[in-house]
Amino acid sequence: MNQSPRAPPAGESRKPGIAFPSPRVDWAVIAAAKKPEFVARAVDWTERVLPGVWADRVSRLCLLAAVAFLWLTVTLGAPLLIVPLAAACGGIWWRRDKRAAAAAELSDPDFF
Repeated sequence: MNQSPRAPPAGESRKPGIAFPSPRVDWAVIAAAKKPEFVARAVDWTERVLPGVWADRVSRLCLLAAVAFLWLTVTLGAPLLIVPLAAACGGIWWRRDKRAAAAAELSDPDFF
């Protein structure tokens, strides 16, 4: 059984004293290192905002329309559908004050 040592990566020569990484990989460490910070912030923002959007009926309809128009725009490749997509996103944005007022009213202890 004469096995040759593993060949060095392309463009590098094997030099004495340089340790190459072992083929064993700790996937948990790699997954933790690759998770960008903005993903965690986006998930936190979504968990905060989405329940409020879903609770308001008009905002919910705008959200469903935005998802549908985004899906149709991408799958059909029809850039014209960006117009109703923008309108649905504008509807969600326009209703943000009404959602905030409703949430403040429901959290008021004198309301009930």
